[in-house]
Amino acid sequence: MRSLRLLVVAALVLTAGCSGADDPPRTTPSPPVTPSAGPTSTRPTSTGPQQLTRAEYQAEISAFERDYRSHLDKAAAARTPAQVEAVRRSLVSVLARRSRAWEQQDVLPPAEVSTAHDDIRRVMGNYQSMRTAEVAGKNDCGVAPPAAQQLYDAKISLYRSAEEGAKEAAASASAAGLTFGRSLLPREPVAPKLQNRRPGNGTVVQRSGRRGPSSIRIQNKSDGDTAVLMDGGRKQPRVMVYVRAGKSTTVRGVAGNRSGTFSIKFKQGADWDQRRRGFTRNCSYETFQQFFDTRSDWRISLEKSIAGNAPTTETDPF
Repeated sequence: MRSLRLLVVAALVLTAGCSGADDPPRTTPSPPVTPSAGPTSTRPTSTGPQQLTRAEYQAEISAFERDYRSHLDKAAAARTPAQVEAVRRSLVSVLARRSRAWEQQDVLPPAEVSTAHDDIRRVMGNYQSMRTAEVAGKNDCGVAPPAAQQLYDAKISLYRSAEEGAKEAAASASAAGLTFGRSLLPREPVAPKLQNRRPGNGTVVQRSGRRGPSSIRIQNKSDGDTAVLMDGGRKQPRVMVYVRAGKSTTVRGVAGNRSGTFSIKFKQGADWDQRRRGFTRNCSYETFQQFFDTRSDWRISLEKSIAGNAPTTETDPF
């Protein structure tokens, strides 16, 4: 306020000096002029995220879809489980980064597409189910799946995680006038054709020790091929016969232990491996609870029945 008073006084002095006609004109230096800073903008400055236009948001989700699909294409072309694993790790990392950015609202969609945005975010969050990889190990038959099956298992696991919510997101995006999900997923991996080796019905797949006097008629009324073992015990005579589903056969010359008894065990499954004398998939193992003596011939029927007189229990693989 003091500078304003000084300027007023100087102006009064200048006016008074002009009242005398004979006096030479007096000039008073003008006060220094301070440059103006110009008009101040009234638009608020925001440090937070800006809401995207529809076109900007479409570009964002299209980039996400392309990135997602490129990873899935690499997984589809993989030739080993290790290559699928490398793709899985990369995709998890990419999706996790994008998801964190969207959660922090670096991407604010137009208000009218909020439902589609939520569904697309759920697809992005699929990386949570991808964190754990399918690890091939021994199956219920005690063997590792063949290489083709291991590769398929790795691919289909990743694919199933990737497709979670994809249809819903595509539908809601379409309803909002957006394009998303049409090319998100490649073709589903095709399961390999697995071996299904089957010996002929009645084939004796194992025999050791002496022959005995007993015979056994076996009817397989179950829906699975079965290998039936007549076992005299450790280091005692044993014979195993292969009986196809719905078939029957007779085994002769069955011997027992020194007490003249033997047990009967059986296993079911798919794809018989003669080298291991066992199935390679879908195995189950059971044993009859009673013992059988070699003084008699026997007839047994393999079927699920509550009226059976020879109950069985699950047993360890053999």
